[in-house]
This record gives sequence, C-alpha cells and structure tokens, in this order.
Amino acid sequence: MRMTYNLLSDTYFTALYTMPKLSFFHNLHILFIFLLLELSASIRQGENGRYLYNDDLGFERYCHYCPPVAMYDSENNVLYQEPRCFEKNYPFHLKCDQEELERKLLPVCRYGTLPSCFLHKMPEDGYWNCTSSFFHNKTSDGYHIPVYTMCQLTCEQGFSPTGISNIYCRENRHWDLNPNTVACQKSVSADEPGHRKVDRRERKKLLQILRLEKKLVNLKIAMLSEHKRQNINNILLR
Repeated sequence: MRMTYNLLSDTYFTALYTMPKLSFFHNLHILFIFLLLELSASIRQGENGRYLYNDDLGFERYCHYCPPVAMYDSENNVLYQEPRCFEKNYPFHLKCDQEELERKLLPVCRYGTLPSCFLHKMPEDGYWNCTSSFFHNKTSDGYHIPVYTMCQLTCEQGFSPTGISNIYCRENRHWDLNPNTVACQKSVSADEPGHRKVDRRERKKLLQILRLEKKLVNLKIAMLSEHKRQNINNILLR
C-alpha cells in the first residue's frame, strides 16, 4: 500500500500499487518493455532529473506524461501513477513549465507519453545513434527522443559530419544544438589516391580476381614445364 495523489480531486489517498487490469499479453508486453528500460541517461549541470526515478530494483526509469485514461478515470488514476515521479514534480505550478500546465502534461505516471525532443527523419548519407535504450517513438516525419539522451551523427563510408556531430536532448525538451545544422558531407580524402577505402563486397571481389590470376599463373607455369619436358624428350630421341 502506498500514499497516492488523486489527479482528479487534488487530494491524497491510500491505494494498492498494482498493474492495470489489462490482458495477460498486454501486461506481458509492458513488462518486457520495462525490462529494457535501464537507461544510459546523462543529466547535465543545471538539470534536476525530475523525469527520472529509481524503481524498487534500483533501475533508473522515466517518468511519463499520464495518458487521458489516467486523468479522467479514478481507478486508472491510481494504477498508472508513480508516487516517486509525483514527489519530483509537485507542486505542478512550480515544477512544470508553461506548456505542460496548459496542455495538462503531468509527468507522474509509470507509462504513457515520454518527455522528449523531436528529431526529423534521418539525414542523407548517415543516421543518428542515440544513447537511450528506450523505445524511440517514430512518427511519419521523425522521431521523439527521450530527454537526457545524447545522439551522435554517424555518416556512411566516404562521408563525414559537418561541424559538431553530437546533440543532447535537454530537460526542457529542446536540443542543445539544432539537428538540422548537422549533416554528412563527402570526405575530400575519399577520392584522393592512397586514401580510398574498400568495402567488404569490393574486397571479396578483389580476392576472387587475385585467386583467379594465381590459378592462371600456375597454369602457365605448368604448360611451360610440360613444353620444356617435351622438348627434352625430342632431343633425347634423336
């Protein structure tokens, strides 16, 4: 039993800390996701970590924005809520920002919507490699990356990042650097003699050519040896 806060009536009450009454497979799916949520979040100076909490096993988890079902149904209000997130974000008018207050985004639930930064679709000739092991919510025009996440631009072979390649999703849900200012450009050294990199498929083809050339050389040697042997036999027979 834990002391829980009622989001509907603005009062405290005691409630059993359990999972929602969902199907077995739904609960199993949620449990499986929870097991993958050990984060590699890195809080920076000036951030208080109000979107993170440690669960009963000591793992670091995210505080989520509560879904509508938790806001307008008293039973789900209790089942979805995480008291440790509530402690970090109450009183709301002091801890939450203006957007959260206006849209009633309260980060006090164990699952729901993640506080995140928006990242547009992957750049040309590269991709973003992010530190968070949490599921990245993909939309039609990009990704929602959890707060406290560091992303590094990794470019394809023959390309390199322009300028700074690391971006960080701050606690205010904004990137410390505009991702649109970072891109992959063709490396100058890629076309210079002596600096050309060979990928795995091309290397395999080159090895096949070298083996074939070696076989041809051995065949020529064998033919020359046979020709010499025949010439010696002809001389002896005279």
